[in-house]
Amino acid sequence: MWKIQQRITKGFEVFEYYTSNQWDFNNDGSLMARNLLTDAEKELYKVDGQGLDVEDYFYHCIHAARLYILKETDDTLPAARRHMKVMWFVDKFCKILMLIGFGYLLMQYFVYPVMGLNS
Repeated sequence: MWKIQQRITKGFEVFEYYTSNQWDFNNDGSLMARNLLTDAEKELYKVDGQGLDVEDYFYHCIHAARLYILKETDDTLPAARRHMKVMWFVDKFCKILMLIGFGYLLMQYFVYPVMGLNS
């Protein structure tokens, strides 16, 4: 558990500088340069979002973050996927268990007394 907390803390520390500061970017130069490109150059050098596969882009971003920021190699992916599946089932089981417990308490304190079925 301590190791997991250390990794979470490290992740927060890495992104803290970027998320806690106000960033203002002036893109006038890039817009001007893009307007000067010919159609062939625009096709060769993708400087706009046209044709961008967002899902593929974020897949590679996450992969790079795992590799370069968290220092995790690809051989840990199968174990991480198994762990995520187990955690998903544990989450669902706990939610169902809480729902059953809440339903039981609801029946004991509200429904059974009204119906005269106190046990």
